[in-house]
Amino acid sequence: MNFNEYKILLLARLYNLSDEAMEYQLLDRLSFRRFVGCDDQRVPDAKT
Repeated sequence: MNFNEYKILLLARLYNLSDEAMEYQLLDRLSFRRFVGCDDQRVPDAKT
């Protein structure tokens, strides 16, 4: 698990988001993508 994945878990925990909701928010919110350090092409899907 890399550092970006820990950031995703942190955001999901802080905002009480499910995996599917976290995926949607990463695709929807520029601030989430900037914090995590990924772009639209590299957002992990909820199944991984």
